[in-house]
Amino acid sequence: SSAGCNSGADCSGNYSGTVTVKLSANDTGSGPDKIYYTTDGNDPTTSSPSVTNNGTFTTPAGSTIKYRATDHVGNLEPTNTQAIAAASGGGGTIALQHQATASSSSSAGSLTVNIPATTAGDALVAAIAVQAASTGPINAVTDSAGGTWTKGPVGSLTGSNTRIELWYRLNASSVTSVTASFASGTSKPLAINLTEWSGVASTAGVDAQTNGTGTSTTAAPPALTTTNASDVVIGAINFSSTSATSGAPSNGFTALNDLNMTTSHGRVAYRLVSAAGSYQPTWTLSAASPFGAVALALKAS
Repeated sequence: SSAGCNSGADCSGNYSGTVTVKLSANDTGSGPDKIYYTTDGNDPTTSSPSVTNNGTFTTPAGSTIKYRATDHVGNLEPTNTQAIAAASGGGGTIALQHQATASSSSSAGSLTVNIPATTAGDALVAAIAVQAASTGPINAVTDSAGGTWTKGPVGSLTGSNTRIELWYRLNASSVTSVTASFASGTSKPLAINLTEWSGVASTAGVDAQTNGTGTSTTAAPPALTTTNASDVVIGAINFSSTSATSGAPSNGFTALNDLNMTTSHGRVAYRLVSAAGSYQPTWTLSAASPFGAVALALKAS
């Protein structure tokens, strides 16, 4: 099997925003059946998302996809890996370089997400969804380089599984893993979306942040007002209804990987903006649900 990006024959070069990936396969026997893929760093299985031959899916620039094809009699090829490079940041331009996702299937005291080695000087942001409200705050975030992380906005509705937290590290060292931990004695299901951003200011990089909660079919933090012309705005929600599903983020935001657990569902998105103004990542839910919501704006260098 092979991968092509944005109608190209392969995925060489650098990309911005959302990338359309086409997966293709050849087989001289029974013919290609399905091509399974992941974007969270795990090897795909026959339970992973799939497309048929020459099928497409979308993923943000900076993602690393893994994929493998099966034929009509069940043969499964080894896993292929394709990094989709994001356009270089710097000079006032922010770019998504990588994202990685991890989740715990049951209660855990901590959770680690692995990521391809990041570039020293880039900013790192962890969106952490917890299957608990006020009883389950994250106590600390650490990384493989021993860096210090800062807690940003938190959205938590007491009595509901809606806790969502944003943590960040500016001008980070190169890291290969990040770990979120509860205080000693606390154990909850949790999930992490980790993103790496080039072009973010190394000091005083936070432009604005906001948080909120509610119960509605529209889940969003309060609108965030930026003062800097070039920002990346990162928003996230965590809603608790087991029957509700979410649509794509609106207001010009691009979806990042979901954070699904048993009874709560985290969503993360970003928008690269070029003017100061008011921005609000918003998701429409299929049924009213309690939610927590946060947003963080980081300045370009």
